[in-house]
Amino acid sequence: MNEIESDVSQSGLIEETTDNQILQNLLSEPDETNSKANTKTILHKFLKEKSSEIEPKTAIYYEAVADLMTEILGNKPMNTITKKDAVKCKEIFQQLPPNRNKSSRFRNRSIDEILRMRNFQPLSTTTINHYLTSLCSLFNWAQKHDYVSTNVFSGLTIKQKTKAREQRDAFDKQDLRESSISKN
Repeated sequence: MNEIESDVSQSGLIEETTDNQILQNLLSEPDETNSKANTKTILHKFLKEKSSEIEPKTAIYYEAVADLMTEILGNKPMNTITKKDAVKCKEIFQQLPPNRNKSSRFRNRSIDEILRMRNFQPLSTTTINHYLTSLCSLFNWAQKHDYVSTNVFSGLTIKQKTKAREQRDAFDKQDLRESSISKN
């Protein structure tokens, strides 16, 4: 399982369904003019073009992140989303809990309701950066296809306090022995 698939399963952004069902739904696109095209419409066009290059779980992840942005900003034309809106998304991502659609504590609650709650660990910096990078990729594509004039999510990722290598515990000799034993 790669990092994006892991984020999808751990983030609680999506519900369990088959990858192919979701991918087919994602690839059916509504038709709107460039100036009125909302995020969902542009996302469908983006995924249709990228469908041969990305895994179904990645497409599902893009949709989940775009849906989260839409939940925060509302369903407005993508070319009206500003840098201020992008920063608002980033700030809200930093306050959300992981697994918000899986946990009974957060499920079926609005973002505003969740933000008023306390006593939960927020999303990890890595997950937030994955969200921001996904939106940045979508906006890059939208900019190349004249749906937006600028990529408002560019440069918003959060600097990690520690390097990825330092975040993981190295295997000790016992771990390696157990790993090789379990493979046999």
